[in-house]
Amino acid sequence: MLKLLKRKFIIFVTGLVSLVLLGVVASSLWSSYLSVQSSIDSVLEEGLETPLTEAPAGRSKSQSNSGLFVVTVETSSSGIVLATSNASLSTKLHDLDQIIAESLDVEKGRGYASDLGIAWKSRKLQSGNVLITMVNAGDLYQSWERQSIRSIASFIIALAAVAIISVYLADWATAPIEEAFQKQQRFVGDASHELKTPLAVILANGEILMRSHELSAKDRRWVKSISDEAEHMKNLVGELLQLARTDEGMVDSSSFAFRMESIDFSDMVESASLEFDALAFERSCTIETELQEGVHVNGDREWVDRLVKILMDNACKYAYDGSQITVRLTPEKRKSVRLSVTNRGEPIAPEDLKHIFDRFYRSDNSRSRTDSPGGFGLGLAIARGIAEAHGGTISATSTTEEGTTFSVTLPASLNVT
Repeated sequence: MLKLLKRKFIIFVTGLVSLVLLGVVASSLWSSYLSVQSSIDSVLEEGLETPLTEAPAGRSKSQSNSGLFVVTVETSSSGIVLATSNASLSTKLHDLDQIIAESLDVEKGRGYASDLGIAWKSRKLQSGNVLITMVNAGDLYQSWERQSIRSIASFIIALAAVAIISVYLADWATAPIEEAFQKQQRFVGDASHELKTPLAVILANGEILMRSHELSAKDRRWVKSISDEAEHMKNLVGELLQLARTDEGMVDSSSFAFRMESIDFSDMVESASLEFDALAFERSCTIETELQEGVHVNGDREWVDRLVKILMDNACKYAYDGSQITVRLTPEKRKSVRLSVTNRGEPIAPEDLKHIFDRFYRSDNSRSRTDSPGGFGLGLAIARGIAEAHGGTISATSTTEEGTTFSVTLPASLNVT
C-alpha cells in the first residue's frame, strides 16, 4: 500500500513539474518562432512595398537589423523575369526559376522552399505582372531548430532530475505515514495476542459452568450469553490478526511470511466450490462453476485459498434463497487470471459499493450483525489485502439485473510444469 502511495506521489510530482516545464519550453519556442517569422515577414513586406526603380543597392534598415539578404523580381504571368532589384542574393538561376514557378502556382502568395532555405512572398500588380520578394531565411530557421533541440534536451535532463528528486521526496513524505502504519500494525497484533488468552479463559470457564448441574436455567442463560459474546470476540481477534498479516504483506511483501509457489488455481477454486456446496444447499441455492482447467497462479497457498473462501462465503450468505451462484475462472491478457463470483441477492447500493472493501464497513440494510449473517466487516478488507499483497486487484459490481459480482485478478504463474 505504501509502495503504491509512493508511486502515485512520484507520478504526480513528476507529471506536474513536467507539465510546467513543457509549458515554459513550448511558450519560449513558440515566442522565438513568432519572432523569426515576424522578422522575415517585415523584410518581405518591405521588399514588396519598395518599387524596383527605387530599391537601394545595399540593404535597407530592416534588412540590416535582421541580417537577411533580399531580392525582388517582377515577372510576367507566364514566369518571364522582367526586372530585378539591385540587392544581391546568392541564388543559382535554376533556383530562381524554381521559386518563381512555385510562387505562380500557389494562390496564398507566400511560401518557403526548405531545400533552398528561401522564403518568398508575392503580389499581383495591376498590370497583371507578379512581384516576388525572396529572402535567405534558412539560417534563421536553422538557428531556431538548434534552439529547439537544446531546449528539448534541457527539458529531458530537467525531467530526469525531477524524477530522481521526487523519489527522495516520496520517501521523506511517506516516512511519518509508514511509521504510524507500523505502530498501528504492532498495536493491532499485540492487542489481538493479548486478548486471546483472557478470551480462552472466559470460554473455558463458561463451558465448565454450562456443564454444572447446580446451575439454574436462569443463570445458564446468562452464562451462555457470556460464552456467545466471548466466542464472537475470539472470531474478531482472529480476523484482526489476519488483517494485520495482510497489512504486513502490503507494506513489505519480503517481510511477510509468504510461501510462494505455483498453485493450481483451477483445482483450488473447484475444491472451494464443492466445500461451500453444502452451505449453499441450506439456502436452497446452487453453485455453477465455469472454470478453465490448468490455470495457475503464483502465491501462498494458504492465503490464496483464504481469499477464494471469503468470496464464496460472502456469495452464499447474501444470495436469495433458491438462486444460483456462478463462479468463473478465466485467464486474462498480460499474464493474469480473473476469478469472479456472482450471486443473486439484494443489490448493494452505489454509496455502499465504494466502501465495501473498507474495514468494519457494513451497509445498514443488508450487512448489519443484528439482522443478517454478516460478520465484522473485515472479510472483504482481508480479501483486498491478500489480493494486493500478491500483486493483484479486487473489485465489485452490483445491479438488480446482473446481480452482485466480486472479481479478483491475480498474476499468472510463469513456472507451470
